[in-house]
Amino acid sequence: MSRRSTDNGKNWSEPVVVAQGGNGKTYGDPAVVLDKKTGNLICMFVGDQGLWNATPYNRQGIYVSKSTDNGVSWSEPVAITDQVYANHSSWYAGFAGSGHGLCLKDGRLMFVLAIRATSATGVPLHNYAIYSDDGGDNWTLSTNAATTAGDEAKVVELEDGDILMSIRNPSKGNRIFCKSTDRGQTWGKAYFETELKALSKEELVEGIMGSTPLKQISKGVDVRWEDPVVPRYNGQRSQRVQCSPAPGLETEQARLAVASQIENIPLPEGYTLCWQGEKIASTDSMKYLFKNFPLAIILMIAILIMLFKDYRKPIIIFCCIPLVFVGVVAVMLLTGKTFNFVAIVGTLGLIGMLIKNGIVLMDEITLQINRGVEPTAALIDSSQSRLRPVMMASLTTILGMIPLLTDAMFGSLAAAIMGGLLFGTLITLLFIPVLYALFFHIKQTDK
Repeated sequence: MSRRSTDNGKNWSEPVVVAQGGNGKTYGDPAVVLDKKTGNLICMFVGDQGLWNATPYNRQGIYVSKSTDNGVSWSEPVAITDQVYANHSSWYAGFAGSGHGLCLKDGRLMFVLAIRATSATGVPLHNYAIYSDDGGDNWTLSTNAATTAGDEAKVVELEDGDILMSIRNPSKGNRIFCKSTDRGQTWGKAYFETELKALSKEELVEGIMGSTPLKQISKGVDVRWEDPVVPRYNGQRSQRVQCSPAPGLETEQARLAVASQIENIPLPEGYTLCWQGEKIASTDSMKYLFKNFPLAIILMIAILIMLFKDYRKPIIIFCCIPLVFVGVVAVMLLTGKTFNFVAIVGTLGLIGMLIKNGIVLMDEITLQINRGVEPTAALIDSSQSRLRPVMMASLTTILGMIPLLTDAMFGSLAAAIMGGLLFGTLITLLFIPVLYALFFHIKQTDK
């Protein structure tokens, strides 16, 4: 009988019949081996007479049964008794020792037979190897015994291909060892080991780090494609697609060129698409940039009111700020740049520059009117006198931005500052006097 486990020994199946006895037929002493070439299980066992009751004319039978489905079912027992005793008519009995056999690296199947070769009972047994090269159909006995003073035994294949048999010695407390250098066909001189030899550090490391052929630990080897790394984003599996823009092409401009095609890709249920990289960085930065923008506007208005001690003059200056977009939009369209995050930063910086220019012009108008100059003349003279210094200061900034105009990252910032500062300054110097005249009710006189 046998039992199977498919969960590493935690649970076991109901007993499965390997060989059915009855009608005076009995079986016992099974030993099993896995044929790593075919995946079949081979079970060798004895039957008929007992070990000490058998005679050369009524021997103990030796049988083999196979399972091709991992032990779920077994074939009918096949007698190999004649193959074992063919050249040894005087033998009485024999059995496969220690419950399991060995599958060599080259696929040869091997068991150790403990043979009762004489009529005496209770004496040491002879240990032979029996092997098969055709999956267990035909069996061959080794030429000589590893020892004639043994009992049950086990065999292992050494790293160099030799076979080592470890035999229980019934008359002494130590074990008998014997080696075969020709894969079990013949056996060398048996020797005793009274105690285990202490391993050196080098031997221990070699044993731990030594390699084992894959065919000894697996049924087969195949090649499959698998992902070496499973990328995740926020704990979910993800697939990232990235690229670098061509030289001179802005990142946002390159993204917009393919955004519509990528976003129209049909996605299976449960899948989503989102933009990462500079796109999400710009979006997050924009959020923090405008978070405190209203507070900045309030502070600028408060400072201008305290500076002029009047609310109309700050309003005049702030009414000119939207004019900066005339220059920004014009230059953006002319250069083909994208109004991205850095362009927005540059545009916000222009607000401070235009407020400065407005303060300078507003101060000049106030000074001339306080000197008694006719208000209309004061507006015209102030614009003319401030045009040159303000434009020269603006031109230095504009010319300084030219090297950045072709840069892939800061090109849009340079274009926004150059266009906004040039057109915004000119329009501001012309528009502030007009608003001043409207807010302070200044009319042209006949003088």
